[in-house]
Amino acid sequence: MIHNPTLSIGLPVYNGENYLEQAVRCLLAQTFTDFELILCDNASTDRTQSICEAFAREDPRIRYVRHDTNLGLIRNFNHAFEASHGVYFKWMAHDDLIDEDFIRRCIRALQLDADMVVCCTAAAVIDAEGFVLEAPEGLGDTTRDPLGVTRLRDLPGAQRGLENVRPHIRHRGVLLGSTRCYEEFGVIRSSAIRKTPLREYYPGSEKVFLTELSLLGTIKVLPEPLMFMRVHDDRLSSQAGSSDRQALYLAPGQGKRKRSLPPQVRCAWGYWAAIWRQPLTFGERLCCALNFTRFLFQVRKWSAIFRIALLGKEPVVTAPAPTRGRRIETTPTPDRSKPAPPTLQPHPAQHA
Repeated sequence: MIHNPTLSIGLPVYNGENYLEQAVRCLLAQTFTDFELILCDNASTDRTQSICEAFAREDPRIRYVRHDTNLGLIRNFNHAFEASHGVYFKWMAHDDLIDEDFIRRCIRALQLDADMVVCCTAAAVIDAEGFVLEAPEGLGDTTRDPLGVTRLRDLPGAQRGLENVRPHIRHRGVLLGSTRCYEEFGVIRSSAIRKTPLREYYPGSEKVFLTELSLLGTIKVLPEPLMFMRVHDDRLSSQAGSSDRQALYLAPGQGKRKRSLPPQVRCAWGYWAAIWRQPLTFGERLCCALNFTRFLFQVRKWSAIFRIALLGKEPVVTAPAPTRGRRIETTPTPDRSKPAPPTLQPHPAQHA
């Protein structure tokens, strides 16, 4: 008998032996248990395969899929959803963590509101060792973030209009008010994802995808930070400084013709196509088109395009190391079928 779980969790991974066990352990520790976990291994060459196979043997909810060749990040990312069966879906990065109550609270919110398509929580940024680099208290400030880029941090979802009943207001909130796009790693209605073309093969397509979801329903961001996004030297954004190099990671099989345009141009086309792809009233479609026009006239977008055209890549900005805060960690346990949840541990040298 095929079990149709309430939730499917897709975990795409490539050479993730460094953090994979922690990520799977925090998923198995969730207070919500009616889910399947799909581990999509993109032809890893390290211990990833043995780690995945060990977990799959110990828990019947885990399904292990291994590709014979490296399909690229995006194809593997999309395949995780295509292989799922749940009413709801969540992507999970192999190097991130979530609190043990994250899924239960998101599922609960979605079940109470039929118009909601995405639910997640606020997020904290952690470093390679699990220490908090950035907490939600600083959201809304312009400052250097742990990724080394000076930019406007995302305001809470309600302030961006993501919960508004009018599609064009939600659309504006994502298109003009979102940079991190952490909502992509929330719990999403599978029926809504199927109405989109999923992620496209260029850097920045996660925001295009999230913008299209905003046209389909409301997006709820719960205020308590229960997602922990990890920044480390092996992260894609750390290894691939230029957009061209990122494109090779995202889709190794794509020819140069596919990567000839700057990602900002490809993203702009994705935003425009989404407006016409989704069923909107004439008035809402017109308002979304006006949002898109405002987007086109953002000076910082064009300056990035010109930098790519002249330099061949976007310059890498180096930021000072952020102050460490509390530590997020999973407590090792010999029984993987009953893992301990993530816990907050105070750092002995915590700074104010």
